[in-house]
Amino acid sequence: MKGLKRAIIKLTLLYTVILLALSTSFSTVTYINMAQGLGRRTQVPTGVVYWADYSTRIEEFIRDRDALVRRDALERLVILNLGVAALGAVACYFLALWTLKPIEETYKKQRRFIAGASHELRTPLTAMRVENEVTLSDPKVSREDLRQQVESNLEEIEKLQRLTNALLEMDSKKTLDRDQVVEQITNIFIDNAVKYDPEQRQPKIVKTKSRIDVIDRGPGITEEEMPLIFDRFYRGRGERSRATEGYGLGLSIARELAEEIDASIVAKNNPKGEGGCTFSLVFS
Repeated sequence: MKGLKRAIIKLTLLYTVILLALSTSFSTVTYINMAQGLGRRTQVPTGVVYWADYSTRIEEFIRDRDALVRRDALERLVILNLGVAALGAVACYFLALWTLKPIEETYKKQRRFIAGASHELRTPLTAMRVENEVTLSDPKVSREDLRQQVESNLEEIEKLQRLTNALLEMDSKKTLDRDQVVEQITNIFIDNAVKYDPEQRQPKIVKTKSRIDVIDRGPGITEEEMPLIFDRFYRGRGERSRATEGYGLGLSIARELAEEIDASIVAKNNPKGEGGCTFSLVFS
């Protein structure tokens, strides 16, 4: 975050310098044009006879007046540019925030992704290390104990393989046609519906030309969790979520696949009394 803050400050300074340069240039041109105009007006018209003393006094008065106008205009322009610099710096700060907002969001998502991936990778690795250390520290370990330990390690390795495959699937650039993408997204919806339904019932699927609805009869989704369910590695906080295997990647994959075919995903709880929720793939 410190790097992002430094970037905001640097961008704010850059915007402010550009704004001040434009304002100063405009003020300079304005002052020069005004000064030249005043200088032309101090010239006494040719062909007009003035008393020498009276003519001199008029010229001195005009020069003094023009000098006062120039000084007053210069002071006003300096104050104006200082005001532009002060107010512009504030405006440029918010402009820098707006400019870097997408980068900040990407940075936050990256940090959440790294944190989630680290947690999911650490869990099976920690389990294997602890079990292996316990087994090796037992002087009376039998052949059967060793066999069970190897089988346990293989189970944890399989979990790591599934996680790795899921991550590769998210970031792979393989090309799928529209029908394959619709099918894969629907399978993710169905898999989630069965997984989180205590009775593991098959959901109802409704297809139209503009959308596909997958309606389950599970516990539903809380309002607090609804904005988070498409984040990578996010898993619900309910007992059913903790009891099921998974990495919280399915809906993230579904959303990215939907974007590939210019579609969107909508999730909403079913009306009260029905229970569960409906995941919809909506075609644009």
